[in-house]
Amino acid sequence: MWVAKFKAWHDSQWLQKTKNLEARARVHYLNIFKEGNKRFIMKVMLVEGKDKEQLIQCTLDESRCHSIEVAGDQVFYYLEESEGFSNMLLDHRVFFVGPVIMEGGQEHWTVASHQKKDLTELHKSLKRLPYRATLELVSLKKETPHFFVSTAMSKLTELERRTMEMARNHGYFEHPRQTNAKELAKMLKVPRSTLTERLRKAEAKLIPEVLDSR
Repeated sequence: MWVAKFKAWHDSQWLQKTKNLEARARVHYLNIFKEGNKRFIMKVMLVEGKDKEQLIQCTLDESRCHSIEVAGDQVFYYLEESEGFSNMLLDHRVFFVGPVIMEGGQEHWTVASHQKKDLTELHKSLKRLPYRATLELVSLKKETPHFFVSTAMSKLTELERRTMEMARNHGYFEHPRQTNAKELAKMLKVPRSTLTERLRKAEAKLIPEVLDSR
C-alpha cells in the first residue's frame, strides 16, 4: 500500500485560530449521512495544549459546524459536505489512515491508496482547486499503514506529551537507543528524575489503552 503525507493550508478562519493558539487538534472522520438532498460529514476532534479551551470554543462558534456533544477534550460535530479542500479525499480510491492534524495554522494529512497513481493524481487535483490554498506533498512511499486510533494522547498532560514526543523524535524508544535519559533531560532542561517520572506517568496512561484496544 502507498502512503502519502500532505501539509495543507487554506483560507479558513477556523484553521487560522490554531496559528495564534498554543493548541493542537486531531480530527477523525466518523461517517457520512444524508438528510433530504444534503450530505453531512460527522467528525470528532480531540484537542490538546495550553489553549485547548479556546480552540474548543472556536469550534463551537464556527458557523459551519453543528455540535453534537463536548466530552472533555473531545468535540463531536458534523458539517455539510462541500466541494472543499479535504472533502476531495472522501473517495473510494484513497482514505485517511490517521487523523487530520490542525496545528500552527496548517493541516497535516496521512492518506493511503492501493495505487501510487491515485495519490499523485489526488495531489494534482487538489493543487488545481480554485481556492486560496497551498498544498505540499511531504512524503510518498510504499509501507504498511497503522490503523490504530486512540484517544490516549488526550489523557496526557502537556508536559507529558512534549516529553514523549521529544523522546520519540530523538530515538529514546529505538533499539538500540539513540539517546539516553541523561541526554534527553539535558535537552529538556529538567533534572533526570523529572524526565523519568514524566515518562513513567505517560507510559502508565498509554499502555492500558494499547493493551485494551481490541
